[in-house]
Amino acid sequence: MELRHVLLIVVIMMIGITAIPSIYSLFAGQHSFYDTGTSTCSKCHADIRQELDSSTHHLSLTCETCHILNAGSNFTHGNMVSPRCLDCHGSPPRVVKDVNGNTLVSPIAEIFGENITTNKESHNPFISSASASNFLKGENEACISCHTKKSLSISILYADTYKFNANRVSDDTWQLSNYLKNNELSGPVLAQSSESIGQHSFPLTSSLECEKCHLNTRAELNNSFHHTYFSCSSCHQLSSTYHASSIPSCLTCHGTTPAQVTDQKGNTFIAPVAAVYANNPTGADAHIAFIQSANNTNISTGNNIACSSCHSSFNNNISYSRPSFIEWDVVNSSGAWNIQNLAIGITKEVRVTKYQDGKAHNLTASSNVDCISCHEDIKQAVISGGHSNEKWKLKHNYANYTDLNSYCKSCHKPATQNNNGTSPYPAYPFNSINHGSIKITCMDCHGKSGSLLAEIDGTLQTPAYNSLKMGGIETSMAQQPSFVQSYLCIACKNTGNPVPNNLIHFKLLTEPQITIYVNGTQQYP
Repeated sequence: MELRHVLLIVVIMMIGITAIPSIYSLFAGQHSFYDTGTSTCSKCHADIRQELDSSTHHLSLTCETCHILNAGSNFTHGNMVSPRCLDCHGSPPRVVKDVNGNTLVSPIAEIFGENITTNKESHNPFISSASASNFLKGENEACISCHTKKSLSISILYADTYKFNANRVSDDTWQLSNYLKNNELSGPVLAQSSESIGQHSFPLTSSLECEKCHLNTRAELNNSFHHTYFSCSSCHQLSSTYHASSIPSCLTCHGTTPAQVTDQKGNTFIAPVAAVYANNPTGADAHIAFIQSANNTNISTGNNIACSSCHSSFNNNISYSRPSFIEWDVVNSSGAWNIQNLAIGITKEVRVTKYQDGKAHNLTASSNVDCISCHEDIKQAVISGGHSNEKWKLKHNYANYTDLNSYCKSCHKPATQNNNGTSPYPAYPFNSINHGSIKITCMDCHGKSGSLLAEIDGTLQTPAYNSLKMGGIETSMAQQPSFVQSYLCIACKNTGNPVPNNLIHFKLLTEPQITIYVNGTQQYP
């Protein structure tokens, strides 16, 4: 054999020795088959196993525990599923075994496993929408968002405005109706959370943070006058029927039995009681109709509409309906002055809007509640010289007060006492329990024959009173509907206190107008 042939054979043998083991290694193991009961999930899902190993819950569970729901079946492709969280945590609970052979009973998410329309859980809409979505199975989007360290990005459109109608009726009351809660001013809030691990990491329930989705609410509280350092659970875990949180009634804490709350700094507070609203709402409180109607609407818990309207920067869009004018005759009958032929004009609508930042958790103190934010029409009337300004003797001038809220409270939340120093003055409406303001007429102060002392322009004074000067007209005035009685006074005072030799006809346009006609001729302004 020639030398070149020998060399060729040697080269071929060397190539075979080098290549054949590589080819053999490439396909090694492809004909060795696992038993169907052997888990090989980690071969492709090592990242998930790593999440479970660093988790607090599900740490000792296998992939099969959740992803094979038929415990009597072998581990096969046909039994591999993406489960609902409520397959285990619904009702009845599921019994599972961990890798150590321990038997575990899954804790029940009772609220979400039942009829979610009958409880107070504040996340019911999240659960309902997640269940209707086909992105993940069942309600899993909601469960994973809170109970894992999965990153999320949620666009949340919060309501920022209450809209309702307030109608003055002839029996001296207000009827409030057509409540709506919607978004009128602000755009969606983007809630974002970037986590290092994902949907198979399960921290302790006690370590879950509401701020993951509600960071904006935490910011509102931080800038608030009240509840500044409260935790979310201080208010939102007061109900007995919830999974993560409930939407409480403000009177849960501020009702007849005040709640004790400890904030994040360890300070303990006893909630002040809103007495008249916590008990049977009667008496002279000016907002009783608002409270009662708020209790009967389903757009907010309890009477929270009324509370939030005044005590937060939530917005109001109010349509007031009241008589457009009132007219009457003052008749002098043998020296006795009487109100006759009282007529209430057709209804007009006055729209008032309070637009601030629309944040329900930006809470203000009672002393800082802005009356005119909801009563802009009254403010305009006062500035123009109406409502309570008495121009004849230049009394009750709003310019004598530091701000219009102080001016409003000088009548509607007055400081009073009697000659013996008893405070408040021991008669209705002054001694009636009230929360923010009282319903009052001119004669409540000016009809007490000198025994009342009221704070006027910063000092206690005796309101003027002398019924003999006006033919005892107070007796006739008291027989008229209470909401018109002060109109009768202010119309007379602002037109120079004319004396009815026989008959005088008055017509007064209601707020925000201030025009007054006497015998058909405009006399004011």
